Amino acid sequence: MKVKRFLLILDALIICVLLFVLILFFFSHSNKGSFVPYKTADETVLVGPQYKTISDSLITTVNKEGPHAAIAQLRNEMQKDPKVLSSCHELFHIIGRASYNKYNNFSKAMLYRDDTCVSGYVHGVIEAYSWQNKNNNNLMSLCNDTPRGKYSRWSCIHGIGHGLMFSSKSNVPYAIQKCTEFKTFSDQDACYSGVYMQNFNFDPDDNPSKYVSFTDPFQACRLSSNHLDECYVNAPLFYLNYRPGDFTGATKWCGNVPLLYQKNCYEGVGSQIAAQLFSSPHKVELLCDHSPNVSACLTGMMSWYIDYYAALNPAEKICPTFNSSDQKICNQVIANTSSMF
Repeated sequence: MKVKRFLLILDALIICVLLFVLILFFFSHSNKGSFVPYKTADETVLVGPQYKTISDSLITTVNKEGPHAAIAQLRNEMQKDPKVLSSCHELFHIIGRASYNKYNNFSKAMLYRDDTCVSGYVHGVIEAYSWQNKNNNNLMSLCNDTPRGKYSRWSCIHGIGHGLMFSSKSNVPYAIQKCTEFKTFSDQDACYSGVYMQNFNFDPDDNPSKYVSFTDPFQACRLSSNHLDECYVNAPLFYLNYRPGDFTGATKWCGNVPLLYQKNCYEGVGSQIAAQLFSSPHKVELLCDHSPNVSACLTGMMSWYIDYYAALNPAEKICPTFNSSDQKICNQVIANTSSMF
């Protein structure tokens, strides 16, 4: 009898603890994190009319000379202008969209595949395909021929996440529900990451999302999902798009995130610091060393360099230049990612 009574008490305590955790989780997901965007453009990023000018020029080049010429044009601009370099992922999206629109053929557009700048070209091709084939279920099978567990598959399915958002006019609940159609957790994760990245890369003139705002930045992260880590990893993209260079503010902003996911937010800050200071890895390292979670920030930083090149070798050359403790983290990120290449 005493054993049964003990077990009943234990069960009651477990239920109470679970209820407490659920209540804590609910309240920690309140709409914290509101912020005021900068009123003037930062000189380190490409925004507004500047962005439109170069994107329009790239589209014209695709139509007149082909995707290869537009890619060469963008690479040249990236070398000359750090602001273009910091926006290269989005600009490769533009080239990818224009390429599919030019040929109206997925396979032909993918002949010009370029994975530089976090596979932005691939994502853009898939976005345009999804827009022109809204009722075509083939979207979810576009990446079936890519090898499982490899970066090429991750980047392709990540692009499907972008495409789901693009074709649904940023309907986040719809997009994350479609991502569940993938059978494996890793494929779902890649899809979710594309959805959340598109959500937080907010552009009022390009399918703006209703699930992110300056007054409620984390709204998308309160939707039901088994991949909330991807939501919080991508959230700093929104903050630093509108407060470029405010890296200290971004790390403080992550304090509004539920404790369970703060590490992911710091990782996202590291990625975005690397994106905005791409040519200065030591500056990124120094900023990460002052982060509340150095390991998470450096992990995000190195993940961005790996994703940028879609290869390990360029990122591997960075590790030996770090201080000894940061080298260990850097090398661990490389080791954890090596099986994908």
